[in-house]
Order: sequence, then structure tokens, then C-alpha cells
Amino acid sequence: DSTSFGMSGMYDFRRNAVNADLLRIIDLTKDFFPEVENAAVKGELISTHIQQEWKPSYRFPVFLCGNDQGASACGAGLKQPGDVNINFGTAMVFYTITESLTTNLTENQIAGKHPIGDYYFLLNFESDFGIQMRRLKDRFFRRSDYDRLFQAFVDHADVAEQTPPAADANLDVVSSANSQQFCAGIIKYYLNRLTAHFEHIRQAAAVKSITLSGGMMNSQVWLDILRRTLQQPLAINNRADAGLFGAIDIYRNNAKLQIIEFANNFGKGH
Repeated sequence: DSTSFGMSGMYDFRRNAVNADLLRIIDLTKDFFPEVENAAVKGELISTHIQQEWKPSYRFPVFLCGNDQGASACGAGLKQPGDVNINFGTAMVFYTITESLTTNLTENQIAGKHPIGDYYFLLNFESDFGIQMRRLKDRFFRRSDYDRLFQAFVDHADVAEQTPPAADANLDVVSSANSQQFCAGIIKYYLNRLTAHFEHIRQAAAVKSITLSGGMMNSQVWLDILRRTLQQPLAINNRADAGLFGAIDIYRNNAKLQIIEFANNFGKGH
């Protein structure tokens, strides 16, 4: 599908075809690549081999519905250009629906085809945000929750930005006396990165709504920090399996799925 394959760098969205210039560089032709369609437009029934192994009551269809971030964004309720979803999990990921394809990308940005409609997406990310937060919590707040970690920033908001450590060994030099200031400095680093990402996002789209998701949203202190930083109304998406619901939404929009008929058929024998 154009959402997944579009992220390969091989797809020319202006021509809706494999990029001819890149084909010449790698000395291949378009015949080496499959036909590319919009997400969820075409599907195939599971094989008889899988049916025998899994033993479902019938051979159900499988559709490629884009990628996990696109599906999760749809499941979070993003619908139009300017809608932004920020996921605070292992990484800090910003998914923005845009009217057109963004081409002046920075190092931590990816652009491609939004799986629904004629829109595109801009993906910004900080790949190690959640990893670093978990590292700080386990080292300095092992017996507390993430609220206590983020409270360190509230208590020391004026501390200088601190570059996140590359390895656990770098934490050994931090004393218990200045651990809270150290953690506050790293949190400030990511808040500054968040602000920088939004500056780039606003160059690509007029931000209309911001939805927050991910495991870190269980921290009320972190949510309060984000509200003060972003200075914009925020919606919280706590829906479990947002990616699954988003995939169904993509399927319904692109493949014209009749949800009631599907549910009735799926319910038989389950």
C-alpha cells in the first residue's frame, strides 16, 4: 500500500508510481515491484494452510492498512489536516495530518501518505524518550511512580538543559544529592525538543487539535507539564488497541466495509 511502501523512499507521490530516477540509480525496473494501491483497498483470503493450522470457521480476508502510526492516529480520532497525535511511549512520536506532502524534512522527520483520503502525514520523533525516562526512574525513583520523576522538573524548572546519557554507566557519577536536578535537566531537554518539533510542524500545517496517547499519559504531573508547555487545549486518548480500531476505520473508509455485515459474519463460530 502507498502508506507503507511510501516510507521506503522508492515511491513518487506526485506520479503515484515507483520513482523512475531511483530505479535508474539502482538499475531496476518497476517490474521488480508489486502494484501499489491505497491502504486497505485490496485484500487476500488467508491461505488454506493457515486455515488448517489456526482452524478458524472460514477463510477471513487480510488487508494491509498502512503502518502502526497511521492506524493509531486514525484510532485516536485524527481526521483532517492540522490534527496532531503525540504518543509518549518508548519514543516521543508526533503524527500530523497535512494537506500536501512535506519535502523540506529535518533529520528526525518522515513524510508520507496518510492512509485515509487524499491527505499526507508528517512524522516527527525522539526515538529514545521513553527509554531515557525509564532509565531515570529505575535509577533514582525505583520505589516511586513516574509522577515523582516528573515532579523533579516541577521542583527544579529553572535548571539548565541536560543532554540524555548514552549509557547507564553515565548515571554512576550522579550523586543522590543532585539527582533531582539531573533528572529535571534531561526532562527539560525533551520539552525543548518537543517545542522545536512543534515549530517544524507549524511550518507544514496549521495545528487545529492535539491528542495525547501512550503509557506516560498515566502521569498527571507530566500532563500538567505538557499543558503549560504547549499552551493549547489537549485531548487524551486512553483507548486500548487504538491501532486496531484505526485499521478498521481505514478499512471502512477505503474498502467501503459494511461493519454490521462484517460483525455478523465474524460472530459466527466465535
